[in-house]
Amino acid sequence: MPNPKLDISETVRRFPESVENKPGFPVFNLFSPREVALRENQLRLVQAELDLGPRIPAHYLLYAPGDPDTREQSHIGGLPYRPRDLEWPKDCNGRPKEFICQIDFSDSGALLPELPGQIMLLFVSEDGIGDPPYTLEWYPHGLTDLVSLRELPRSDFTFPMLQGRPVFCYLYETCDFPEAKARIQGTRFEKWNSFDFPCGGKIAGFNKSTPPGNEHIFTLESIRFVLDEPYPFLTRRRCKPNAVLDKLFWKLAGRLRAALGVHNRCYDILLIGDMGSIHVFKDQQGQFHVTSESY
Repeated sequence: MPNPKLDISETVRRFPESVENKPGFPVFNLFSPREVALRENQLRLVQAELDLGPRIPAHYLLYAPGDPDTREQSHIGGLPYRPRDLEWPKDCNGRPKEFICQIDFSDSGALLPELPGQIMLLFVSEDGIGDPPYTLEWYPHGLTDLVSLRELPRSDFTFPMLQGRPVFCYLYETCDFPEAKARIQGTRFEKWNSFDFPCGGKIAGFNKSTPPGNEHIFTLESIRFVLDEPYPFLTRRRCKPNAVLDKLFWKLAGRLRAALGVHNRCYDILLIGDMGSIHVFKDQQGQFHVTSESY
């Protein structure tokens, strides 16, 4: 079963007047339906007057809490699509690496070079130990004897996505416009920053960190939602933690922000380093590389 696709027209219908950038965000995040609607509304207005230049097709990831309909679909955290009898990846100290996410590329084949398999699994060692700390595995569709939840190694990650409460991924099919920022300079749109290549997890598209001669395959971005914004998840109107301690933290953090007048109203549900990203590239020799960066 393919990954679910975002219904763009329905998403825009929810937020028909959303055309202004949120204050205090120099980089445009693309994690939630509202942010998709804002970008689509802005694109409609700008493209009626300006040519934004070359477009590079991209599939951005948007999220819904819970397990996907099938084991093959893209998701972060949770149970990997992996044969039961394979040894689990380990770091240089012999400890099991952490399963971060799996991505099913079968919907995105036209955007990508040839891949070793349709489904990619990404693992990382705790605290980035080892050289390299990342492990990629590739599998075809149709595997049946898969690892079960009780067979998973213990995980020490503390982010909500990776504590047994995974999210599965919808695809927002769009394009990046690498020259957009330069082309809107001096126009009435120059303060809008949603067009070029938003900050978000995505398949293909433009990535400024891609080394020369490499092809960008996938980026997993640190995921940050604005607290109390409508529809942070595709299937949930409000983003509320589930665990008791998370709920307590949520309430205390809200009261502290109200008392201090803190403007950063964000909730990090996946933090890579100090707000960063993981990138997967394919080089000219056909080898795959994983890099990370923090901002």
